[in-house]
Amino acid sequence: MARPADGLEHVYVEPTAEGADAVVFVVASTLSDAERAAADLIERAVLRGGYDGWRVLLCEVSLIIPFARQSVLPDE
Repeated sequence: MARPADGLEHVYVEPTAEGADAVVFVVASTLSDAERAAADLIERAVLRGGYDGWRVLLCEVSLIIPFARQSVLPDE
């Protein structure tokens, strides 16, 4: 379901009593691009995976500082 342009690196899904929690690692130029890519990936997985009645409730990006320092933060 992922395409090269999605920048997908890794996915982890854990079932919960309410459904599932997913962690998606993507490579993107900006935080908003990363959030959009992760949301699109999860939406496609839900739609194509036969999860009728499921929906994405929340999608947010957590910046991983050591990696961000290498790519998007100015030198200190």
